[in-house]
Amino acid sequence: MRFALKFKHLCYAALLLLIFIATSISFFSFLPGQHIQLFQHVRPSKKLVIFLLTSMNTLPTRGKDVSLTWGKRAKEYRESGSSVSPVDVMFSESADTSKYGLPHLPLPDVGYSELYKKTFSTFHYLYEHHLNDYEWFMKADDDTFVKVHTLMSLLNNPNINASEPLLFGRTGGSWCWGGSGYIINRRMLSLVGPYLPYCLKNEKYVGPEDVMFGECVKYALSQALPDYQSPGCQNILDGNGHEFFAISSDDVLWEHLDDPQYTFNIPYSDSYEWSFGKAVTLHSVKGSLMYKLNERYR
Repeated sequence: MRFALKFKHLCYAALLLLIFIATSISFFSFLPGQHIQLFQHVRPSKKLVIFLLTSMNTLPTRGKDVSLTWGKRAKEYRESGSSVSPVDVMFSESADTSKYGLPHLPLPDVGYSELYKKTFSTFHYLYEHHLNDYEWFMKADDDTFVKVHTLMSLLNNPNINASEPLLFGRTGGSWCWGGSGYIINRRMLSLVGPYLPYCLKNEKYVGPEDVMFGECVKYALSQALPDYQSPGCQNILDGNGHEFFAISSDDVLWEHLDDPQYTFNIPYSDSYEWSFGKAVTLHSVKGSLMYKLNERYR
């Protein structure tokens, strides 16, 4: 009888221990910064991946236009001594995009007001599956034109310190303007990646995708590197400070496209030194304008 009672108590204690362990695992799995991927100190096989925020509605038009213009040019781009392109362009879209000649990342559609969710989810997917495959990770919209050759020449700058977490784009303070795209390096993704699920679920990070991503980056760095003073969004090193260009698709400034040296001011900027010649990414580009740019910047 005494043995049976003792055995019963042991079973009860074991059950409590199992419940405690399971609860602890569940609790810690939801803490910010969990599920950290290993940052391997090896040279990735490719330089850059560009993911495009698109949707089922715009994929047959804007997505197709990208695939036939600078997206195709990215696939054909070669660096000295290589037979494959160091650049991949992918659609952030759940639908099969193979007929457009570009792969897709299996992320579900969201409404325009929830683009921050798709941005967080896409960067997190790249963090989990491709962290050590690329040196640079770029977000762009499906109505953005990218001068691939010019961008790669800037990112190949040997003076860039890849050991620092970097966020390049058109500066808006701690964040980069979203329309013309922004770029992070592998070091940045390795630090921010673990915190993206937290930002995705936290109401504090609900809002415009570019601002919210910048805020999430700021939070992640404060947790991962408490003593690090992040400069926020920066111009590309040794660039001209006017690489990330954005005006509306019907702006009269497009009339100066054939004059790459003509300088002007654009909305939300104090500079009057913007020009089509200095731009590396251009937004918002739709329809025939995408093909015109592709012909001009061969």
